[in-house]
Amino acid sequence: MLEICKASAGSGKTYKLTGDYIVKLFRNGENDGYKHILAVTFTNKATDEMKQRILEKLHSLATTAERDTIFDNIMAIGELQWMGPDRREKYIRESAGKMLIEILNDYSQFNVSTIDKFFQQTMRSFARELGHFASYNVELDTDSVLSETLDLMMDSLSENQELLDWMIKMSVESIEGGEGWNPLPRLKNLGAQLFQETLKLKQRALGAGLADKGAIDRYRAHMGEVMKGFEDESRRIGKEGCRIIGDFGLTTESFAGGSRSPFKHFDKWAEGEIKEPTGTFVKLRGDIDKWYTKSAKDSLKNSIIGACNAGLDDLVGDAVELYTNGIVEYNTAKVISRNLFTLGILGDIYEVFQGYCREKNIVLLSETNDVLNRIIDGSDTPFVYEKMGVWLDHYLIDEFQDTSQMQWSNILPLVKDSADKGLDNLIVGDVKQSIYRWRGSDWKLLNSSIPEEFPGHHEEVLDTNYRSLSNVVDFNNLFFRSAASILDAMNGSEEGGPLTDIYSDVKQLVGKKATAKGSVSLTFCAKEDELQKVLDAVREAQANGALLSEIAV
Repeated sequence: MLEICKASAGSGKTYKLTGDYIVKLFRNGENDGYKHILAVTFTNKATDEMKQRILEKLHSLATTAERDTIFDNIMAIGELQWMGPDRREKYIRESAGKMLIEILNDYSQFNVSTIDKFFQQTMRSFARELGHFASYNVELDTDSVLSETLDLMMDSLSENQELLDWMIKMSVESIEGGEGWNPLPRLKNLGAQLFQETLKLKQRALGAGLADKGAIDRYRAHMGEVMKGFEDESRRIGKEGCRIIGDFGLTTESFAGGSRSPFKHFDKWAEGEIKEPTGTFVKLRGDIDKWYTKSAKDSLKNSIIGACNAGLDDLVGDAVELYTNGIVEYNTAKVISRNLFTLGILGDIYEVFQGYCREKNIVLLSETNDVLNRIIDGSDTPFVYEKMGVWLDHYLIDEFQDTSQMQWSNILPLVKDSADKGLDNLIVGDVKQSIYRWRGSDWKLLNSSIPEEFPGHHEEVLDTNYRSLSNVVDFNNLFFRSAASILDAMNGSEEGGPLTDIYSDVKQLVGKKATAKGSVSLTFCAKEDELQKVLDAVREAQANGALLSEIAV
């Protein structure tokens, strides 16, 4: 009951979506069928294009004798098989005209929209429960709202002693760390994370932890203990190493390498510097021949061997073990400790932010997914959609590789409900074209999660490129498969690593039959020359007879 269509560039994805939508229209019958199909895209432009293609196709079916794949798929609908072929074709032509007129006369119920618009429509049905008027405004500019929020919070410091104390601590810590006293830049940078989906999911796992300043204080003390323990041990190793070296009348420059000897690490550690041992230092353990040069005098050799046996070799091993097993934990504690004061204040920022939004009667677009997700809260048949008064049977989701975990969690109950009723749904995407990571998109949903959630799904790969000429298609087939394999090898993966898997369907057939073969050339240039090189390439293509409509940048 779920079809997953993997559609690479130029492979007729919009044609596939249009055809699937129209077939579902005919399966639903002439009356109001369009009201029960939801087609979701990610941009307004894609929405307009899909609407236009659907209407144009209905017009074509109604006014011409044209036959194509879409027409053949409608002819094959099981519910129409009781009619003879001629009568079936006449029915399709007449019904297409009626459907077109119905949609144009009731255009607001033509459910082709962006995923954000669909979720906004759902949200408005819950405006009162969320503390907003039904006429609330959607705000896109997160930065301006965050700036207003921080200004309001700073103005309220005289009435919030606990927050004032934390702000003072944060400023003192910033000064001690060599930064400016003003905490606002750091608050703004970290405050922007409040609206990121990743943090919201982590915040739920923490529960009330974000607002508990006592717990954060205790955690910060623990991070301090982790850092101090590591620093003390590193300093101990350095001082003890320097002592043994000095006891045998040596300096760290007496060893192989002289002024660049790996033993100079002991000097730096003794002074409190945290410096990971080099690969040369790591190899010193148990290999005395690497400690001195072949030309070293016997007296120097004997002193070095004596220092080695007196415990210096053990200290080399201690240092390697400390920095191998403890440096990640130390660096993590250091980064966490630096941001903990800000984390403690994030709860206050979010509280002021919510009050500001209620007062201005606005909802941030970036908040929609989270609010709706909290309302649904894992329910199999969420009443939130029932309250919309919308009766939807089929779902077509475009560009699924750009869907985030929250967006999918919000729409999953609908798709599952439809599939459980035995109704058809379509997901179209291409993990190679995932570009919305900055908005939390998760390409793994299309690559693995959805197939696991719907084990009985049907999968189709559109493998023909109808947009590009043969040289372009052939180049892409060779380049991207090779590049994926090389990158997997660089990352230590065996043959058939994750990138090779993602690009397994990159090979396309040529669908555009033409005498011209197209052109591919590679130019490596400095960053500042890129725009000029693009312009030069476009002009060269034009000089060779290419139209601007045949060129993509």
